[in-house]
Amino acid sequence: MTAMSRLLQILVLSALALAIPLTATQVASAKASRVASYPMDKAWPTAVRFLRIDLGYTIVERDAEAGYVIFEYKKADNTYRGSLELVTTTDYADRDSVKILVEITDRPEYEEAWVIEKMIERLREDLGQPVYKSGKQKKKDKGKGKKDADKQKKDGAQAETK
Repeated sequence: MTAMSRLLQILVLSALALAIPLTATQVASAKASRVASYPMDKAWPTAVRFLRIDLGYTIVERDAEAGYVIFEYKKADNTYRGSLELVTTTDYADRDSVKILVEITDRPEYEEAWVIEKMIERLREDLGQPVYKSGKQKKKDKGKGKKDADKQKKDGAQAETK
């Protein structure tokens, strides 16, 4: 191995050694999010109670109409500020749901995801499992209305002919 190739190898390894810690300590700038199959009017009070009581965070500001909470919490000697947003949506089964978004300044995304997971656990504990309406039941309900309307027309036609 020549001295030049050895020097190049050392430079590449040094650059990698410097780059790895930089990427490992990078904090997330995006919000973590997840859809929960609970309506806003049930999820909102649970979210506020969860942040304040369960996690012990300080509520700095909240707006139920806009669906957000700004909170702070202390970890070691630092205070971190975060936000939790609830956005009205529907889930894959067309149920009223909320999209939960959490962002915590200067903290990694896994902490935001942890808050969401714990909140969903709290929703399940307080409100139970979301009610799933099967596709067959939906079709049966839709068809039932049409059959009832057809039957009424048929009954009406028979009454007129008598």
